Amino acid sequence: MKTLKTLFLTITIIAAAACNRGRHVIIVTQTNDIKIKLEYTGTIVVNTDQNRIVSISPNGYVSYYNNGNELIASRGDGGGIDYEINGEKTSNLNSNEQALLAEAVKMIAKHQPKLN
Repeated sequence: MKTLKTLFLTITIIAAAACNRGRHVIIVTQTNDIKIKLEYTGTIVVNTDQNRIVSISPNGYVSYYNNGNELIASRGDGGGIDYEINGEKTSNLNSNEQALLAEAVKMIAKHQPKLN
């Protein structure tokens, strides 16, 4: 019975991991009093200017924290991008929020594999 439970648990973990195609990346840097953390999972497609997200795969997300400001981007129900800035949901980013998004996107682009 114990072997059956272990097998079931192993299959469940493999199935859960397979449902989230793409990568799970966490990058943290801290110098003096500045902390930056980027976490993303799934496939994140960025524009050629590397300042905005074009698409996020289902169940994917981006979480970016920079010295007290936090941005979360996820795939919306209609396939668009939903944003949350410092705990507040928004559909229109102001210039400061767009700059925060651009910082996150540049980090994502830097760490994604290059396509030839």
